[in-house]
Amino acid sequence: MHMGISIGVGRATGSVVARAPKWLVGGVAAGVLVLACASAAVASTYERRPVLFVHGVESAGSNFASQEMRFESNGYPHGWVEALDYNSLGAAAENYNGEVEEQIEKAIEGLKQRSGKSQVVVVGHSEGTKVMYHYLAESPKAAEHRESVAAYVNLDGQQENPKVRTLAVWAERSGPTGPEGRHMEGAENVTMPDMTHVQSATSSQTFIQIFKFFRHRLPIHDIIAKKSVQLAGKALEFPQNTGLAGDTVEVWPVNFNGERTTKAPIASFPITDGSEAGGAWGPVSAKSGQRYEFALVKPSAKTLHVYMEPFVRSDYDIRLLGSVPIEQVASCTAAPASRRALCTATGSAVACCSASPVKSHRDGSANLAVALRRNSVVSTNTADRPPKRSRTAVTSAIRDEPVSRNPLTSTRSRAPAADRR
Repeated sequence: MHMGISIGVGRATGSVVARAPKWLVGGVAAGVLVLACASAAVASTYERRPVLFVHGVESAGSNFASQEMRFESNGYPHGWVEALDYNSLGAAAENYNGEVEEQIEKAIEGLKQRSGKSQVVVVGHSEGTKVMYHYLAESPKAAEHRESVAAYVNLDGQQENPKVRTLAVWAERSGPTGPEGRHMEGAENVTMPDMTHVQSATSSQTFIQIFKFFRHRLPIHDIIAKKSVQLAGKALEFPQNTGLAGDTVEVWPVNFNGERTTKAPIASFPITDGSEAGGAWGPVSAKSGQRYEFALVKPSAKTLHVYMEPFVRSDYDIRLLGSVPIEQVASCTAAPASRRALCTATGSAVACCSASPVKSHRDGSANLAVALRRNSVVSTNTADRPPKRSRTAVTSAIRDEPVSRNPLTSTRSRAPAADRR
């Protein structure tokens, strides 16, 4: 059987014409179609999709602030990255069947509507990985939930595969990894050397792994600084993460000593939504390089003053964490005289008398605990102007560490101090 390619002379021009047999033409066409389909499948798998972050136990959406900035610095539109706030203690008590599942459904639907995409990608950290495993694998609506989740990143948490394309990231300093340690079957597993549990959610090194898994390429930028910034967030009852309805958020520019530089706040936002994940305030236009005080004002209690380092670009994940003040301090009568004197001197009876002062975040010591978790400087001074603060105290407060070489590019940028933890 003759299967060669015939060659003839064109009548009109005398040019040589190659005539391929039909079987070869069909084969080439089929090959092109297969390659095109494969290319389309890859493009579909790694296309840009909106991102939802689910935090861990006794935490808040602010844990993802630096990563949201990195996504936006690499081309993600504002509104395509959302950090969930939920009651982690309540969710665990309900075996993740209650309000948190409804919150995730609502958040994913909102992201799909804003982006025009049919699916999202999700990042869970710590207890957030248990929340997401239930959502994707155990919930009565798990199959329906998986249809809206194209890919998932499991940050230093549970080890069961949630039945979607998954990257499992393990912080080496959290414990052994690999087949003999923490490992997720059927997922892509990555161990981050010398990394802590919190850092697995905040670091630029983790962002590289997340971005590469979602997009099939490396990110181009770390956090890109902007001259004009927008600031917004939530005032939350911690750790329930319900809105602090009745409080007012005031934003004040301050100098390097922590002193206010204006006679009135540049913005004031009454908090009216007391629901779970409520408490929204902002946005307010701000200046890059300027320091700000965020005053959480409650008429019946001390004002909470929060100080942060200058913002390098817009931040929509600022969380001002408070708590209902404990007004009954009967236990103080049983406290030693020295502690009662300290209570009188500081005006913070709860800090001196409570066996668990962290439960009340409006007292001095408990606010300090929150400050340490969020890398911010906190004061409960009731005067209109807070006491002077040394430049060292304020500059070590937070949001960004000193300017350092960008790990992703040759440019210089600033990365949040929380990334170093």
